[in-house]
Amino acid sequence: MVNLVNISKRYPNGVHALNEINIKIQKGEFVYVIGTTGSGKSTLIKIINSEIIPSAGEAFISDINVGKLSHRAVPKYRQKIGVVFQDFRLIKTKTIFENVFFALEVIGMDSKKARVRVREVLQLTGIADKANSFPDELSGGQQQRAAIARAIANNPRLLIADEPTGNLDPLMSREIIALLEKINKEEKTTIIMVTHDDSIVNEFKKRTIILDSGYVASDSESGGYLNERQGLADD
Repeated sequence: MVNLVNISKRYPNGVHALNEINIKIQKGEFVYVIGTTGSGKSTLIKIINSEIIPSAGEAFISDINVGKLSHRAVPKYRQKIGVVFQDFRLIKTKTIFENVFFALEVIGMDSKKARVRVREVLQLTGIADKANSFPDELSGGQQQRAAIARAIANNPRLLIADEPTGNLDPLMSREIIALLEKINKEEKTTIIMVTHDDSIVNEFKKRTIILDSGYVASDSESGGYLNERQGLADD
């Protein structure tokens, strides 16, 4: 699913964000990517999402070399990837149903099929009863569920969850992780979750990749955090 081969990224200001990164993630895996501010997490995600191209190396997502994509090909490529953000990014003037429906409308899905799919993902994410509500009428946890529903509506091969629990209390955070686990299992979606929440990493143990100053410092198949001295800082 994801194969990053000797990936390096140097920005024009001279910052080396990534240094010869090699990471393989199999289809159906659920992987944490953690590290302190400046470790390279955001750059890694942007390369996978084709927001930036690596300075060296190759990034293959489902056998697509994303660094070689033309500008015209990028939107179609991104249709195969779902992204969930810390700040939800829902359209305030649309209902939850309309928010999810809009994501399918812009890619040209048939309206009837889109409505069926919207109902499916709202049911899956546990907010079917909030379909006619507006984002500001929902709690933070419910808004994140809506954002996840929107991100998976097009059956993406890969879901990137970028600090999805960053604005939530511990109870809501655990509910969101449980939901992502459900999606990983039932939708067979590969998930890469960027986080600095060490309590989540330790409680919901999964493969954990630690970045440090642009290098892969650790790649633990057993999951969980390694030791207290590697405590996670806010990103």
